[in-house]
Amino acid sequence: MLFLAVTLGFLVENQREHYIEHQRAKSYAANMYLELKKDTLELTNLIELVRDFCKKLDTFCLLRETKSPHTNGMFYYYSNYTTYGSSFSPNNSTLEQLKNSGSLRYLRKEVANKVSEYDKFLQDLDKEFTTSRSEYNKINELRLQIFDGLISPVFYATDIRAPRDSMFALNPSLINDDPRLMKEFTGWVKYISDVYRDQIVTHFRPLKKRAIELMGLLKKEYHLE
Repeated sequence: MLFLAVTLGFLVENQREHYIEHQRAKSYAANMYLELKKDTLELTNLIELVRDFCKKLDTFCLLRETKSPHTNGMFYYYSNYTTYGSSFSPNNSTLEQLKNSGSLRYLRKEVANKVSEYDKFLQDLDKEFTTSRSEYNKINELRLQIFDGLISPVFYATDIRAPRDSMFALNPSLINDDPRLMKEFTGWVKYISDVYRDQIVTHFRPLKKRAIELMGLLKKEYHLE
């Protein structure tokens, strides 16, 4: 009888711990689901934003490479897009908590594997931003050698004080109109446009795809609403 009582007690305690772990895992899953939902929205917006950056940078190169009528106001306007850059700050507090506390073990194996895969893509994107930071600094250094930093803020696309066409009509002078320097800058503008496009294909879209897949798995495995 004593053996039976001890065995039953052990089974009850084991079942209780299993229930607590399941509830803990479901709480993690629910929190991560909400964070992934924010990530997918931010990535969608980022992809559209970077696409627009690329179009603006391509227009700058086109103006430099063709005989199309242009003003320095156009160059100031489009060159400012080289200062925007691309960045993504994931909503990953739950992911970091899972990693740092060793709580990934509470998740089902398939879910834990997907979480680790998503984390790997986040780390790869962070490395990409770190690598491209030096390139961004280089192009900004060249831009400041050509364009007057005191005038440039007037031409920011987000500045509502003046519509684009009125900025195009302006013709402020350049600090340095050396054709070789402008050619070097234009080459960097083209390069950074290609970098942004590659980030969309290599990082942003795959990361968004993994986030959506992980959301679906979390919803299925933990019956989230």
